[in-house]
Amino acid sequence: MSWPTPYLRMRVLGAVQHAPGKTIRDRIKNVADLTFTDEDGKPRTFTWRTISTWLYRYKIDGITGMKNKTRSDSGKTRKITPEECSTRNGKIGHQGSYPSEGR
Repeated sequence: MSWPTPYLRMRVLGAVQHAPGKTIRDRIKNVADLTFTDEDGKPRTFTWRTISTWLYRYKIDGITGMKNKTRSDSGKTRKITPEECSTRNGKIGHQGSYPSEGR
């Protein structure tokens, strides 16, 4: 599934402004129950946590906070080689059993 566009994110945040609820959290949870239609006509729903993250980013960075961000570790390997693993295990004294075993 594709990332929601900044336009769709702003529509969701606009719905938060007009949603029923006494607190911002109540309004966000009410909007999380709604279904939005993206620019391609596909129905989209978002969790309350996602919506609250967007709202936080909007308050901090404004409309520029709505743009899709690439990961800071994009293009970098996240796995370690077997050599690195054996070196690390040797440094921490890995014996293959826990100290409490055999007692």
